Amino acid sequence: MEVKIEEIVNNMEMISQESSCYYEKETGEFLWNIDEKGYQNEVIALPKKKEINDYRIMQNFIEQKADAEARGWLRNAIVGQGAFRRFRVTCERFGILNEWYEFQRSAYEAIAMEWCEENGLEYDFSPVETYEEEDDYDDYDADEEDYEEEETYVARERNYVRLVEINEKNAYAVGYMVMEFRKELSLLRDAQKAVDLEEAKEEINSYLKKEYPVFAVSENGRYLGYAVFRVDDDVVFLESLYVRKEERRKGYGRMLFEKGEEMAREMGNTTLYLSVHPNNEAMLNFLKEMGYEVLNLLEVRKAYPKENLKEEYSIGKHNYKY
Repeated sequence: MEVKIEEIVNNMEMISQESSCYYEKETGEFLWNIDEKGYQNEVIALPKKKEINDYRIMQNFIEQKADAEARGWLRNAIVGQGAFRRFRVTCERFGILNEWYEFQRSAYEAIAMEWCEENGLEYDFSPVETYEEEDDYDDYDADEEDYEEEETYVARERNYVRLVEINEKNAYAVGYMVMEFRKELSLLRDAQKAVDLEEAKEEINSYLKKEYPVFAVSENGRYLGYAVFRVDDDVVFLESLYVRKEERRKGYGRMLFEKGEEMAREMGNTTLYLSVHPNNEAMLNFLKEMGYEVLNLLEVRKAYPKENLKEEYSIGKHNYKY
C-alpha cells in the first residue's frame, strides 16, 4: 500500500508539542494521540514536532532564499519569543511570503519522504481526494466581471531515486530482493536452492547485527536494488550487490557500488574488495566497466562428496574446477 506524501504532510502540519500522530500500516489511516504500545495493529509514529524543527527550516530559508536586505531582517525576526509570527510578518513585508510557504512545504515533503524510506513504506505524490458540496449556480450571472473559471489541479508525476540506509525498521522491505539474489546465485552453480522470505529477512538482520553497512536504491520508497558492505579495519568489502531484473542497466548498481567506493576513500583506500563467481558474466562485465580488472586472491577448497563439477578455469599455469 502506497502512502500519499500530501496526506503525511497535512498531518505533520497539525502536530504540536503536546500531540502525536501515527500511521496504521494495515488500514492506511492516520491516528492521533493513541497508546502506541496498547494498540492492536502495527502503527508507526510520524516525526515529532522537535524532529520536524520548523525553526531550522526558517533558518535554511533565510540563508538559501532571502536576498541580503531581507536576510538581515529575518535573522533578527527569529530571535526570542514570538519568532514564528515575526518571521511571517517580515516575509510578507518583503513580498516573499508565498516563497516561504513553498519552501516550508518542500521541506515537509523531504521529511515525509525520509520517514517513509526509514520505515520501508512506498509513497506517491498524487493529491489527496477531497469532496465538496456542489454549489447552486441557478442565479449566477456568468457575465459578472468577478467570475473566474475554477482551476483544475493536475498532479505531476514525481519520482525520486535515492540511496537509503537499511535499518531494523525497513529491513523487511529488502527481503524479496534477497530471495531473488540467492536464487540467481544458486543457478550459477547449476543448482536451484529455495530461499523463503523468513530466511531472507534473517540474512539481512544478521548483517545489521554485525553492523555491516547496508544500502538500497529507493524510487518513491520502492526498493530497486541493495548492497551489503563489510568494513574490516580500513578495508571495505562488497558482500552482496543486487538489482531487480527489470531495473537493470539504469545505473542503480553503479549508485550502490560508488557508495562503497566513497566509504573506501573515506578510509584512505581507492578500491573495494569483493568475490565473484567466475561464470557470473554480468557481474564481471560490470566490474570491468568500473575499472576492476586486477585479480587479487583465489579462494580454493576441496570438492564436496559427490559434487559434480562441470566447468574448469585456467589461472596462469593452473586449472581449477568449478
